[in-house]
Amino acid sequence: MLLSILKRALLLLGIGALTYAGALIAESYVMQRYETLKFDRALASPADIRANAVITGGPIGRLTIPSVGISAIVLEGDDDSTLNVAPGHVPGTSLPSEDGNVAIAGHRDTFFRNLERIRKGEPVTLTTLQGVYQYQVDSLEVVDPSRIDLLKPSGSPTVTLVTCYPFHFVGPAPKRFIVRGHLVHTQMLNKSLKRYQGRAIRG
Repeated sequence: MLLSILKRALLLLGIGALTYAGALIAESYVMQRYETLKFDRALASPADIRANAVITGGPIGRLTIPSVGISAIVLEGDDDSTLNVAPGHVPGTSLPSEDGNVAIAGHRDTFFRNLERIRKGEPVTLTTLQGVYQYQVDSLEVVDPSRIDLLKPSGSPTVTLVTCYPFHFVGPAPKRFIVRGHLVHTQMLNKSLKRYQGRAIRG
């Protein structure tokens, strides 16, 4: 009798977990589709009427890593509600249009699932309403969560991607996987902003 009740409880728990996971996946898909349509529409509008203000939960741009099949709209914020539906720009770190360290966090079991396959030298692109910023991966590192120094400002344009590690760990992962790259090229879409076109920059 007790065994039967336990089996039934575990079954209901499993169904509940799958339902919750399915709801999160559906929510992230809908949000990404919606934000992508909004972003593409804004990108097609004249540069002088695009909104440049960054707000919590609002879009920063599109992150693209073709070599590992990652393409997603990045939102401002690194709280759970943001990271459930998108990679999140870490507040307090630089924006792509600034000289500094652009930090983006993402869950290892959703948007950054394929990040484990990335290699040094591969391109990472951030497309914003101001410009297209192409970075080249310099380093891959596994660190403790306490290594917040990796999010500190840098002396030159840099991108830092952060996710949990190991990728296939069950439960809260104990480490962080860090991808860092330097800016190699920028195509400005708003002429009023500083240009880096064609200039190589080492991080």
